[in-house]
Amino acid sequence: MDKSKKQVFYGWLLLFALWLTMAVTIGLCHNSMGQFLKPMCEAFNMPRTTYSLLISTISVTSVVIYPVVGSLLNKHRSPWIVRIAGLLVLGGFVGLSFIHAKSLMFVMGILIGVGSAFTNMCMINIVLNNWFHAKKGFVMGFVSTGSGVGSAVFNPLASSFITTHGYQFAFRALGIIAFVLLLPLFLLYKFKPEDKGVQPYGIEPGTEKALQTGKTKVRAASLDGMTRAEALKSPTFYLLFFICFVLSMGVVGIWGHMSAYLTDIGYEPIKAASLMSLVSIVLAISKFFFGWLNDKIGTYKNYLLFTALSVVGILMTLQYGNAKLAILCSIMFGIAFSETNVMAQLITVHKVGSKHFSDIFSMISMAPNLGAMAAGPLSASVYESTGSYAPVFTIYGILYVVIFVIGVFLLRKGYGEE
Repeated sequence: MDKSKKQVFYGWLLLFALWLTMAVTIGLCHNSMGQFLKPMCEAFNMPRTTYSLLISTISVTSVVIYPVVGSLLNKHRSPWIVRIAGLLVLGGFVGLSFIHAKSLMFVMGILIGVGSAFTNMCMINIVLNNWFHAKKGFVMGFVSTGSGVGSAVFNPLASSFITTHGYQFAFRALGIIAFVLLLPLFLLYKFKPEDKGVQPYGIEPGTEKALQTGKTKVRAASLDGMTRAEALKSPTFYLLFFICFVLSMGVVGIWGHMSAYLTDIGYEPIKAASLMSLVSIVLAISKFFFGWLNDKIGTYKNYLLFTALSVVGILMTLQYGNAKLAILCSIMFGIAFSETNVMAQLITVHKVGSKHFSDIFSMISMAPNLGAMAAGPLSASVYESTGSYAPVFTIYGILYVVIFVIGVFLLRKGYGEE
């Protein structure tokens, strides 16, 4: 073997495995759940609010566990943590096809929630922050596209399976596919570069000197940051928490009911699924683009542009009744939908630094799940009381305006620039 040849950085292989994980845990197991809303409500003769509580169960379970995810992954670096977590997600997802009582539906939700805490964006962003000190925006944007691609592929596939074979077959077939796609994570997972005997990308071996990587240069100062105790005493933490809460609440509150919303206003199920697939395609492209853009223009400008477009995207969902605007609505909502997974981690590291990111982001990660937990029942209850989703979609748009204004002041300067 020619040792002079530079080996492929292991982090790139891990990045691919994490991309597939996003496609499964979020794109398939979470974002396709809306396809099962109507068939499961009909099968169990239950209102949409009850089904929405399943999504909330998943979210609240993850929220309870999130505060310890970072410390547990750091203390016990064995890949068996994520392997078992991945199997819990799959077990709960496939288990929904076997239940015959509504109470068991929530047991499956708890299994998915426990597994998700250690396999979705919280774990992924902590691991990526460990492996990459340069090109953070690029790698976080890229890995986030996994959920968009997964949604684009698995939503129409789920709809097709449900239409032709029923929802039970759909859960089982998708579960088998998910297991195959999680195998790279099970085989390649490493929590930190030193677990493979290498340095993070952007740091020279044996030093903390930054490498010049394209137009991005990582300073040694980027390794500094607030401690968890300092963050919890700072108003910055709670403002970041609120932003991440709203970023999730707005889009999840719409996405979880989009299949039902589109069919309610006259779209055929296949057409509705195709529009949702377009949302997912734009979601994937947008995540990659805005992750890349973050490295070019900085987190502050990127956040303001991204959030302004997201406000438009959320309010555009009210125009789906005009069939001529359906494609534009899907494009704009796809942009909005992508912001949560891209910006949550970037604005966090921007304001608190990198050194204790895993501990702090474990806490911040509670916010998107709390947002998702609140969004489903809120959207369902407003629909059932008014017969329309328009009022609650408008509320989400207003909340996005609020976090845009907060970001104008909060994110103007990053950690160490105050």
